[in-house]
Amino acid sequence: MKKQLKKYMEVQTKYGKHLCLFEPDDKEGYIVTVPGLPGTITWGKTISEAKRMAQEAVELCVECLAQKARILRKKEGIREFAKPSLA
Repeated sequence: MKKQLKKYMEVQTKYGKHLCLFEPDDKEGYIVTVPGLPGTITWGKTISEAKRMAQEAVELCVECLAQKARILRKKEGIREFAKPSLA
């Protein structure tokens, strides 16, 4: 069975929707990357499994980035990030 070419699909996570790139691989599965979160990559045997794996990968990446931000704020003594003025 011939697989489709790579395609973009939105994946819903607890942090919102994220655009993911699904590419067929040589092992009858799909490699998934997340352009908005560089370095986030996963794999699934079917599109459905790849989508579930992408959801988990995105959520873990976002949680890791949030944790790093908390550590940096604590280390630097920052209570809140400054909000940009719209003036």
